[in-house]
Amino acid sequence: DDLTIKLSNGGTVTVKAGDTSAIYTAPVQGDDVYKDGGPLSVTIDSATVKDQAFEDLQLSKEPGVVQINDTVDTVTVSIAGNGDVFENANPTFTITLNQALKDDLTVKLSNGGSVTVKAGETSAIYTAPIQGDDVYKDGGPLSVTITEATVKDQVFEDLQLSKEPGVVQINDTTDTVTVSIAGNGPVFENANPTFTITLNQALKDDLTVKLSNGGTVTVKAGDTSAIYTAPIQGDDVYKDGGPLSVTITDASVPGKVFEDLQLSKEPGVVQINDTTDTVTVSIAGNGDVFENANPTFTVSINQALKDDLTVKLSNGGTVTVKAGDTSAIYTAPIQGDDVYKDGGPLSVTIDSATVKDQVFEDLQLSKEPGVVQINDTTDTVTVSIAGNGPVFENVNPTFTVSINRALADDLTVKLSNGGTVTVKAGDTSAIYTAPVQGDDVYKDGGPLSVTIDSATVKDQVFEDLQLSKEPG
Repeated sequence: DDLTIKLSNGGTVTVKAGDTSAIYTAPVQGDDVYKDGGPLSVTIDSATVKDQAFEDLQLSKEPGVVQINDTVDTVTVSIAGNGDVFENANPTFTITLNQALKDDLTVKLSNGGSVTVKAGETSAIYTAPIQGDDVYKDGGPLSVTITEATVKDQVFEDLQLSKEPGVVQINDTTDTVTVSIAGNGPVFENANPTFTITLNQALKDDLTVKLSNGGTVTVKAGDTSAIYTAPIQGDDVYKDGGPLSVTITDASVPGKVFEDLQLSKEPGVVQINDTTDTVTVSIAGNGDVFENANPTFTVSINQALKDDLTVKLSNGGTVTVKAGDTSAIYTAPIQGDDVYKDGGPLSVTIDSATVKDQVFEDLQLSKEPGVVQINDTTDTVTVSIAGNGPVFENVNPTFTVSINRALADDLTVKLSNGGTVTVKAGDTSAIYTAPVQGDDVYKDGGPLSVTIDSATVKDQVFEDLQLSKEPG
């Protein structure tokens, strides 16, 4: 009878009546890309003859084993960029297999991305993150390579990952950044001027702005403006109010280059207004002096200045109050030691006070004079007369009128006989020639005695005039 044998893999084979063996042909495992070679082990589950029961049926427990060997099938995985994009669009790449697989293939990329090529397909699109539309020059190639490709629970016979990167050129869109400056209104010279630096859009980085006055201000990431506080001009006594004009000279982000940076050429302007600071200048005499000494005056100001102050005086003198000082001494010329009564007050007032290249906000020149009393020293002038020897009556008698010092002016001397003689300025004597007595027949010879009646200088009074009583 035919013997029907059932096998452990579900197969069936019949040993024909009269035969002692039969061939069982198992299904083909199938040519695939995975490492799945190995032994195929089959055992006998049962052996039956129709309508018969064996007296003693022994089924061998030893399996029949056939070694299944892999054929080597190569899977290649490659990547290619899908063309240029702008920075505000997603770059895409195509992942390609050389053959469709019966399972999903997970591909990992060098940028950390992943893409799945579905079972039965030979490619998939990978969409990379948008670089992002920004204001910087950061276009360039995006290069992505394949780092891994896997099928769950499978090992490839021969997996070839292309080393060639997929490349997409990222092109900048041109985004303009404008930077401008504006003044924040007038201030007085004793307050800080402020300016607002403004951007047309917030940046993701701090922007450093350099200004024409040497100042710097930072517009913080996420902000569109910042306040720049300029140095105080300073409260002073000069008329130096006016506009403070500041422009933008540079704007930068470290390590970045802008696609299109526009720096406004318009300045920010703040009007600096003067505060009114008064400078008073006065003069005072420093006490009495004799006519043979220099009178001195103190010129005072109510506050120290940062510059030299030149003061001109009513007597033609000039004095400088040095920067940082509040006073200066003016030394007037000596009146001079002379013989006349000319003591009295020396009164000096302030004519002007100036600082080079400056105009005062409020300059007050005191009208009060500085006064120094000039006291005479007592200088004695003595005037004497002496005859110059005997003469005959037919000759003019002469006398010498002498003074003890030369004078600066002519001295007119009147004599007791009605005569007059002048001692010239700079001389100490003069000759007086009396009239001839006359030649006659009489005995009338004798002494001619002349004394000094007065001695004067026009418009002057002597401090001490001594007229000798001795006749000449």
